[in-house]
Amino acid sequence: MNDMNVYNSHGRWSSLQRVYDKEVTERGNIFIAPPFPPETPAIWVTLTPEEAHKYNIDAGNWDVWARQCRLAPDQSRRHSLERVFTIELMGSMILCNSDGCGGFLLLSPEEMQ
Repeated sequence: MNDMNVYNSHGRWSSLQRVYDKEVTERGNIFIAPPFPPETPAIWVTLTPEEAHKYNIDAGNWDVWARQCRLAPDQSRRHSLERVFTIELMGSMILCNSDGCGGFLLLSPEEMQ
């Protein structure tokens, strides 16, 4: 029985190719694609719901969010968790490629079969 969960800020799987294109072309990030076919299902995840919520916040709003968390931590935490999706790790799912900020790329090669 597997009871490990990871978390995501938007809940939509994509393909490894689309993740690569977004990271490199749109964001200008360095991205080393794992050795899987481009159509492999992929999604960025975090290990905690609080970390996932950070990816819902625009860079210009970090200070506002941090201030709200200090002033009303219970309310801010509840609000943040309402916008986070839970993904149960199953089968041959693979966590790889840390973004250095708490995010990891999750692959699900089993979904291709």
